[in-house]
Amino acid sequence: MKKTTYREIHNNILNWYKKNGRVTLPWRNSSSAYEIYLSE
Repeated sequence: MKKTTYREIHNNILNWYKKNGRVTLPWRNSSSAYEIYLSE
């Protein structure tokens, strides 16, 4: 693959995440390894 193709894929994934990512999940704001472990 060409470098531009990798870059396009990368940008597409980031754009998708900005629109659809689950950024409001409670453990995303936690720095406690235990809380993050429990969420998984």
